[in-house]
Amino acid sequence: MPELPVGCHITLRYVPRVPQELEEAKSQGGMYACARNGPNEVLEVVAREPGLVEYQKWEIPTLSDEGTLIMLVPGEGNAKELDAGELGFSHDENIRPGAPVTLSTGKKYRVEPKHESHGDVVVFIRPLEDMENKDRYVGVSRDNRLEIQEFPPGTSEGLPGWLAHASH
Repeated sequence: MPELPVGCHITLRYVPRVPQELEEAKSQGGMYACARNGPNEVLEVVAREPGLVEYQKWEIPTLSDEGTLIMLVPGEGNAKELDAGELGFSHDENIRPGAPVTLSTGKKYRVEPKHESHGDVVVFIRPLEDMENKDRYVGVSRDNRLEIQEFPPGTSEGLPGWLAHASH
């Protein structure tokens, strides 16, 4: 199993269909998890551009079977104002398909490394609160916002993934 970059700064590039689009995951461009809207707002995916990169740095402090935090790393410029280190991926208790993933007090997720791609790792990010007979993943809506998506149990293709790239 590929090893996840723990305790270092990472970017999370959206891979819409795993395993079908693994090769495209390392091409130029792409859309990255971004916290530019601030605390208690929905996270989104945007391109890596000046002024946005500071909102696209994350850290997985530790891995645990009881769940893993995905925390925002303090950035430069406007991102310094955010309580990075306190804020991370989060969602409401009322978890359902289409529920938004927000920047709030970090909530624990299952971060499952699935594939290695050119030294980086493609992961699935899954809420701990899976419902019986449903598999849930963090994916992206048509309007580029992070949301909880639901799939039938045993689905192995077309799943939303994230390319975790250690950044320096």
